[in-house]
Amino acid sequence: MKVALLTDQSISSKDTFVIGGWIQSLILLLQQSEIIELAVIGPTQDHSSIEKQGNTVYYKLNHKISPNFLKRIYQKFRCKIQDDNLIVDYVSAIHDFNPDIVQIFGVENFLCNVVPFINCKVVVHLQGLANPYLNAWFPPGISACSFYYYSFNFIDFLRGIGQKQQYNTFKAIAKREQEYFRIIRFFMGRTGWDNTITRFLAKEAQYFHVEEVLRPDFHTDIQWQLKSKKEIIFISVLSPATYKGFDLILKTAYLLKSKNIEFKWMICGSSEKDNVVKTIEKIVKKKYSQNNIFFLGKKTVKELIPLLLDADLFIHPSYIDNSPNSICEAQIIGMPVIAANVGGVSSLIENNKTGILIPANDPYCFCEEIISLLSEPERMEYLGANARDTAKKRHDRDAILKSIESVYQEIQREA
Repeated sequence: MKVALLTDQSISSKDTFVIGGWIQSLILLLQQSEIIELAVIGPTQDHSSIEKQGNTVYYKLNHKISPNFLKRIYQKFRCKIQDDNLIVDYVSAIHDFNPDIVQIFGVENFLCNVVPFINCKVVVHLQGLANPYLNAWFPPGISACSFYYYSFNFIDFLRGIGQKQQYNTFKAIAKREQEYFRIIRFFMGRTGWDNTITRFLAKEAQYFHVEEVLRPDFHTDIQWQLKSKKEIIFISVLSPATYKGFDLILKTAYLLKSKNIEFKWMICGSSEKDNVVKTIEKIVKKKYSQNNIFFLGKKTVKELIPLLLDADLFIHPSYIDNSPNSICEAQIIGMPVIAANVGGVSSLIENNKTGILIPANDPYCFCEEIISLLSEPERMEYLGANARDTAKKRHDRDAILKSIESVYQEIQREA
C-alpha cells in the first residue's frame, strides 16, 4: 500500500525529517510498517529534490519567496491565504509517486486544494478546527475593537501582519475550511469534539478515530515525582494566540497572590515580547512580572522535559483546543493536570481521575482547585499516576500503528 503524507512544514536538508514534533513522530512510526510504502511531500529551503531513505521517498519542493517585497505586503493586506502555484508542485509529486492514499494534516490546510487534481483517495487528519477556533478568537469580555486598539503596531500594520489582518486571514481560512469539508470523504480524528464537528460540517464523510503519536522523548521511563518545597511551580505550554487564555493566567495568578500562595508560573512556547501577550497585559491592566508569571519562550523537547519534571502542576487555560499534545505529554510523564473544559480536552481528561476540568473563563474556580489540590499531595499523586497509565495506553505506538494501517486498508476498500 502506497501512502503519501502532505505537509506544509519544511523538510530539513540534513536529516530529511519534517521539522515539526508529532508529524515527525508519525513518520517514524509509519516507517516501521511492513505494509506501507511511504512518501513525504513538503517544502524545503534548498533545491527541489527526490530522496529515498529506507521505505520512504521524500519529495522536497523548493518554494522561493517572491523577491518583490511590495507584492508580498500587498498579498498580506489582501489576506491571501494560499498560492495556487504551490499546489502544482504537490500534484506533480503525487502523480509521480502514484499513491493509493494521500494524507493531509488539517482540514484548514491549503493543501486540500490538491483534491480536484488527483484520482487517489484523500484522508484529512484533523488538527485544530478553524471555525470553532474563530468563534473563540477573542477572550470573553474583550471586544475586537479594544483588542485592536491595544495591539496596534504601525510597523506590523505596514508589514501586513497586524492583529486585525491576522484575524481577517484566519476568517478566510475558516471559510475555506467549510468548502473543504464538503469535498473530503475521509477524516481521521481523536476526540469526541472533532467527531461532532465533522458530523455537522461533513455529514456524508467517514470519520475514523486514531490516537495521536507523541514525540519519542516522552515514550521513555521518565516520570514526574511529587516534591516537597516551599515555592510551588506551575507550568503551561502555550503558543501566542488570542484564545490561549493569557488573560485567565493573569487573573488566576492575581487571585493566588491575594491568598498568599508562593508560586512561580512558567510559560513555555511564548515570549513576553509577543504582541498578543503584551496586548492582554494592557487590557487586563495587570503585570505578568508582578504576578509571578515568567515567559521562557520556545523550548526544544530536550529543554522542556526537565522543566516539566521540576514543576508541581501543569495548567492549560485555553478557551478552545482539540487535543493539545502538551496535555498528553504532561500526562504521560505522570503530572497532575488542571485544564479548561473546552473543545476535545474532556476526551483527554476524566475529571477527578486523570486530571481536573474547570469551566472556561473562571479564574475563581481555577484558583480554588489549584489551592485545594496543592493541599492534598496524595491526590496530586493519584491524578498523576492515573493520567500516566491512561496516556501510556492511549499513545501506545504499536496500537496506533495497527489502527492507522487498519484505517488505510478500510479506505482502500471503499468504492
